[in-house]
Amino acid sequence: MYGIVVDNVNDSLLTPLRSSISTEAACIKIKLNTIVRGSTKMSNYTEQQTEAMISAYILDPTRETVDKLAEELGRSTKSIIGKLSREGVYRREVYVSKTGESPITKVEIVNNIAESLGLESTTLAGLEKSPKAALRNLEKAVAGSE
Repeated sequence: MYGIVVDNVNDSLLTPLRSSISTEAACIKIKLNTIVRGSTKMSNYTEQQTEAMISAYILDPTRETVDKLAEELGRSTKSIIGKLSREGVYRREVYVSKTGESPITKVEIVNNIAESLGLESTTLAGLEKSPKAALRNLEKAVAGSE
């Protein structure tokens, strides 16, 4: 058995059923650098800094803007990105492949080939294990034959 059974819940003895957190604490640390006192939430950024960050990012939503804001405010880029995300204005960069195109999976290429041939994609099972370049060439050839 764990702990000791006591009559008073506010007793300072620890058991697995009670935590050691005092209910009389003036402030509770919620997140790193964010403190809640009563119902007022405090932040690392002033309202003026937040407004300036948002307006600067809306005018030029690039990584360079985030880096510039981080340097101006003496914060990390992750901190700036986090704040902009919480404010609902940050847009992450879209991933592109080495060739500069939006990425497409082999399964999607096989589905496109099957659709072009008027077949179900299950009839071409195993084709997605072929090299991607070969699948792209086949897709172009099938699309050109229509």
